[in-house]
Amino acid sequence: EVVLAVKNRIVDTMGCGISCFNVVAAKIARQLAPPFESGPNARIIGSLVRTTPECAAFANVLMCRYADFNDDYQWTGGGHVSNVISGILAAGEAFHANGKEFIISVAIAYDVFCYFIEQLQIRDRGWDHSIYVTLGTAIGAGKLLGLNREQLCHCISLALVANVCLDQARREEISMWKAGAAGNASRQALFAVFLARAGMTGPPGAIEGMNGFWNRVSGPFNFDYLVQPNKASRILRTTIKQWPVRGGAQLPVATALQLR
Repeated sequence: EVVLAVKNRIVDTMGCGISCFNVVAAKIARQLAPPFESGPNARIIGSLVRTTPECAAFANVLMCRYADFNDDYQWTGGGHVSNVISGILAAGEAFHANGKEFIISVAIAYDVFCYFIEQLQIRDRGWDHSIYVTLGTAIGAGKLLGLNREQLCHCISLALVANVCLDQARREEISMWKAGAAGNASRQALFAVFLARAGMTGPPGAIEGMNGFWNRVSGPFNFDYLVQPNKASRILRTTIKQWPVRGGAQLPVATALQLR
């Protein structure tokens, strides 16, 4: 059931991305993606251009997010959990992961993203939920590339400490960065994975330290809640949108069309 749900969301996400291939923001992202074939590389959706995995993640997530058509998690604050897919895909392509490993990693990333949405309401404090994209992508891609426990701890720290983003990205006049914020979160997550994989250490206490995530961003949360083994995968609770409007507007649109 979870495998099928992952496959459905991969197809949905790729469709969302291709639909926005020619928007100006996507063209800008491709312009800034240098051709790169001498080392680990990944393709930009809709083209044969190979670039660094980080640049591919930025361009692809931006496209997939741009139309506000990708999936949603109907919880207070909500979030587009499929923003984790393209970054993990870029890492998997760059390092030749197989399909089973990719699907497992996406399912894990969905759990991480959704658990944090359930535990934390950071948007009330002025922070953007792209933070969850960073965490989910970092942990999913870290799993995909086989990081050990210590490396994964450093990866989470490197991803979190450097990439707390402001909710102003989606306030007042909406700019191209509304979609770019998720792309940047994914790009930075992969960079954290590659740093940790190469041996870079991250700051201790990234979450519970004096100036860590708890004290400056989120407030405390229950770690035990994140690792309950008997909870069903959270991807089964996400929904695929019928129309390219925010999640809370799906039912009003459906109702209006039925009334008409």
